[in-house]
Amino acid sequence: MEDSALETPHNHRQWMPQLAPVVSGSLLFWLVLPKLLPARGGGAALACGTTAWCASDAIDLAVSEILVFMPLFSGLLSHVFTMVACPVLSLHALRAANLDSAGTFRQDSAIFVATFAVNMGVNRIVKDASARQRPCYYWGREGATEASLFHSQEFRSFYSGDTSLAWAAVAAATSLLVCRGCNEAARRVAVRGAALAGVGSLLRIVGDMHWLTDVLVGTLAGIAIGAGMPPLILRAINDGDYVTLEHVV
Repeated sequence: MEDSALETPHNHRQWMPQLAPVVSGSLLFWLVLPKLLPARGGGAALACGTTAWCASDAIDLAVSEILVFMPLFSGLLSHVFTMVACPVLSLHALRAANLDSAGTFRQDSAIFVATFAVNMGVNRIVKDASARQRPCYYWGREGATEASLFHSQEFRSFYSGDTSLAWAAVAAATSLLVCRGCNEAARRVAVRGAALAGVGSLLRIVGDMHWLTDVLVGTLAGIAIGAGMPPLILRAINDGDYVTLEHVV
């Protein structure tokens, strides 16, 4: 490994001008673009049978009937796993693997944020376009779930944003660590992160907020975006090559 290959992350002046538009564009994609797209049903109120997706298959119905338990508690607890534990674990793994290089961690964090934003933007667009009814509303028991706290969320079931967020965070950290040559650290975060993301994803069903298919698609989308974006960004800002750390932790 040539020393020059290790210099790019340390000097933020070299990579920041290339990475800043990526991060900014990703944030705009998440926060702005979905608002510019036409609303489902042409702006009419969403309703089953006309502008919303309310039918579910037999497997979704059966799983929902079997797994739902203490839905309000389960739904709120799921956020601890998906929105807190998985991102924190992922960022901690990146920081621990780059203790000798604050510059590398800053670069990885920026790529992590861009990946997060794209993942959430895609999820938001799909939610708006599909307008799928959440299971708790389908069964008429939304009052016992976290939906009672967020009344505008009835037709935002597909696909699970919490699930995709959790898996994208874990996949992004794993992908970055592999690109950096930290294979053992990548294996650790993948195993631990998968456990946390799996529990959080399951709790989205137990909390009566998502169908099984919402969670499965959220898992696949999160992994695909989380694993795919970091290598693409690294190659783009490093002239077609990765910046690999020499040590393997």
